[in-house]
Amino acid sequence: NFSQAKEAFQKVIDMFPQREDLVEHSLYLIGNCLYNESKFAEAISVFNKMISRYPESGFIPPALFKIGEAYQRLKQDEKALNAFRKIVEDYPSFPDADAAQFKIANYYIRQQDYRKAATELEKVIIKFPKSPDLSLAYYWIGYSYYELKDYSNSASYYSKFIKLFPRSPLLGEVYYRLGDALFKQSKYKEAASAYFNALNTSREKDILMNALYSLGLCQENLEEWSKAEESFKKFIKNYPESELTLQAHLKLANALFKQEKYPQARGYYTWVVENGRGSELVVEAQYRIGDCWFKEKNYKKI
Repeated sequence: NFSQAKEAFQKVIDMFPQREDLVEHSLYLIGNCLYNESKFAEAISVFNKMISRYPESGFIPPALFKIGEAYQRLKQDEKALNAFRKIVEDYPSFPDADAAQFKIANYYIRQQDYRKAATELEKVIIKFPKSPDLSLAYYWIGYSYYELKDYSNSASYYSKFIKLFPRSPLLGEVYYRLGDALFKQSKYKEAASAYFNALNTSREKDILMNALYSLGLCQENLEEWSKAEESFKKFIKNYPESELTLQAHLKLANALFKQEKYPQARGYYTWVVENGRGSELVVEAQYRIGDCWFKEKNYKKI
């Protein structure tokens, strides 16, 4: 009952002003009550009053943290950032200093300023190696480097995540993202291994779907045509409604073509032509149909 609690703490302040320890604590708790009532501007005012009046108070770090969160709720992110920075710089031993540092990094992630996000996330890793947010720091720094097209660093941090947090619920997604970072470096064999691990670890449909398709692309680039055939057939069977289904049919047809399975390849190329109206893939599929007839020496069909 925050309203009555505020009244009680205010009576302490009014009736016992000589008890500085109780006044200090009461101001902090009134600020907390206001925060819990979603009266964020008032909470900030009370917290700042306490900080100004008691500059050596042990309640300053948690008050600053609440100030930062209150500013976040008021969508005044720059002011929130200042509060969190003050915690990290002036009170690094505060138990939630690591959370403050992560909030700073998260601000830059939301701003899509991935260069600064990576820098701030590295501070979480270096300064707070026991932080409960450590796994998220590794995840988001891998993500940030990927967005910066620094695929080598991205893969490095995702690999570290896998080694350090083998039981994380994010493991399947991290394997998939590692695969993407390796694929971008044309490391198709390593990427295929990461996608395979994602398929065996994740339970999320989107990750399973994209990992399977990407595994097929790796096998295609490695010219492992029978494996690519298997992956794309499985994809088509499991995800017939996917936006990638048309591409999967074309990729499957190409894998069959490379294995000289021309009648089967022609069937999938035909499916693309019949179902891909308006898609540029139809042009390639139609051309490949003629190519199949040519390979079969059926020149009239060409």
